Amino acid sequence: MSITAVTDLDIAVTDFFQNGTPITIETKDLTLRSVQETDLDFMQNLYTDPVTMRLFTDNEKRFENDGPEAWKEAQMKAAKSRVDTYVKRWTVDRIPFNGFLISTKIDPRPIGYIVAGFGDNPGQLETAFVITDKEQNKGYGSQAVHTIVQRYIPSLIENYYRLNGKPLEADGAPVTEMVATARLDNTPSICVQEKAGMVKTGENPNKWGQVRGIYTINYVNPPVKV
Repeated sequence: MSITAVTDLDIAVTDFFQNGTPITIETKDLTLRSVQETDLDFMQNLYTDPVTMRLFTDNEKRFENDGPEAWKEAQMKAAKSRVDTYVKRWTVDRIPFNGFLISTKIDPRPIGYIVAGFGDNPGQLETAFVITDKEQNKGYGSQAVHTIVQRYIPSLIENYYRLNGKPLEADGAPVTEMVATARLDNTPSICVQEKAGMVKTGENPNKWGQVRGIYTINYVNPPVKV
């Protein structure tokens, strides 16, 4: 299904809730589609690109401390684990908090991925994205994150409530928050979160001493009737 407007996204979300049909979303320049088993090669190539992944989580320090080969092996496993998780959620568990591959409308080959997954607390979701180094600084990250934060999650909340008469839940509580993190030296990622309407609410150092800003946005669930 080609998603060209918010109303079409609502149709796709309804189809997922009723029939389990994986969701595809279009933005001005991008197509976001559900991660599939055949995407493993791309995900592993993405995850083992040290330039693309340098500022993502703790990759920079792990690459330095563990060495390139050990880092690559761990990244290959991490990518496979994510693909397996996303495919199972889409096809078996029918969980919409899930991973999307990102491609441009002029080229079907993927340039990155984005996930709207579970957060650390009940009712909390977390988003993260990666764009290949060659396709960065073109506004693609901003389009993808804005679509997930401002269109996809609100559509899930509204249509689930319309269909079931109760709030959409994550880990046993209504979805009311989306969280993202970005290293303090990752200025492009910070700008992406802020452009999507997320606000810095704290900081969280990891074991390598790299402090990450925490960005959040809140949702009304159930939606306000108008």
